[in-house]
Amino acid sequence: MSSKSTRDNSVLPIKPFNNTLNGSKSLKEQLKLLQLAVAQSSEGIAVVDMDGNMIYSNDAFARMHGYSPDELLHQNLLILHTTEQIPSVKAANQQLKDTGDFQGEIWHVKRDGTVFPTFMHNSLIKNDAGQAIGMIGTMRDITDIIRSQKALDESENRYRLLFENSPVGIGLSDSEGNIIDFNDAMLTPGGYSREDIDQIKNVTELYFNPEIRSQIIAEAEQHGYVDEREVQLKRKDGTPYTVILSLKSIKIKDKKCWQVVAQDIDQRIQWEMALQEAHDILEQRVLKRTQELEKQKEGLKEVNAALNVLLKKRDKDRQMMEENVLFNVKELIEPVIKNLRNSGLKNSQIAHVDTLDILLKEIVSPFSQTLHKKFLGLTLSEIRVANLVKEGKTTKEIAILLNSTERAIKFHRQNIRKKLGLSSRKDHLGSHLLSLLK
Repeated sequence: MSSKSTRDNSVLPIKPFNNTLNGSKSLKEQLKLLQLAVAQSSEGIAVVDMDGNMIYSNDAFARMHGYSPDELLHQNLLILHTTEQIPSVKAANQQLKDTGDFQGEIWHVKRDGTVFPTFMHNSLIKNDAGQAIGMIGTMRDITDIIRSQKALDESENRYRLLFENSPVGIGLSDSEGNIIDFNDAMLTPGGYSREDIDQIKNVTELYFNPEIRSQIIAEAEQHGYVDEREVQLKRKDGTPYTVILSLKSIKIKDKKCWQVVAQDIDQRIQWEMALQEAHDILEQRVLKRTQELEKQKEGLKEVNAALNVLLKKRDKDRQMMEENVLFNVKELIEPVIKNLRNSGLKNSQIAHVDTLDILLKEIVSPFSQTLHKKFLGLTLSEIRVANLVKEGKTTKEIAILLNSTERAIKFHRQNIRKKLGLSSRKDHLGSHLLSLLK
């Protein structure tokens, strides 16, 4: 049997099981009051015969299943249960027949197929002869209760998992210091097992200096908590270890308790020392490597300086060589080629001379890319003077460098200006030379 409460007032008349009621007004009023009470009860109430056929149901019972009272009349109570629920229903009814009473959880099904849990209290109905003639049951929908209990169980399970798996030590003790519960992170640093904790009478025994706990408790009594206090606890072997401890007063079922949170900092100190050691080693390596790089840098500077000197010397030597080659071609070879042309050679021989002249110019053409074609009219001494003027040297400096006199250098400068077409112009010779070699 099953039912759920509702607030509707519809009434299904109850037919008396016998006709012993007389016409007493008092009895009629009592019967009417009883009918109203049953019909309007927020508890689901139903009456069935011994075969489980519905004789009566109040509105609350019918509506919680999605029916009206009239629809349930003469129906067997098995329509209110799924196939899976029937074994537990039959077992409850059998207990009711055997003992005259049943109380417990029974699942029902609504007209739309929704199943829901109920708490049933069923009793036998007996006639004056003591024979069972029917069964009456009261029913309460406990869906919300079960949902709340499930949520509570899940919440407790989550907090239990958080408590047991927390990397930080957590413990509970009563106001007298008796241990209620410790998680593994509270036990492991001290080398304790749960069996060891069961043998410890008071949490004070875990302090390396028991007087410290008294001071902490006194402070916590005043403020309600103690936050992050460095304390030495005692390992199982009697040696001390250091933790950061926080203590807070809480209530469990109106009973004052102490919640302690402790983190072993001995291990953290070891980690910090190892980290600092690794940091120092790395710092030394970086310093050593920096010093090596500085040495390499200085060495590279010296090498670069030497290379720059060599490159400048190479450029000057190359320039001097190019000047000498061009000078020799201009002053020595070309006059010979010219004389050959004018020496009464045959046409075939002149052709050979022309070919020689062309090939010679192709050979020296890379050199002429660095010296302007106008330089080809200068003598070797004038080319040397022109290069030094181009570099910004004074007449006196050039005389010293070429082991000559200032007068001779001035003479060369005048010839250079004449050959470059600057005799009647005021152009600066050094600037003009620079522009020729761009």
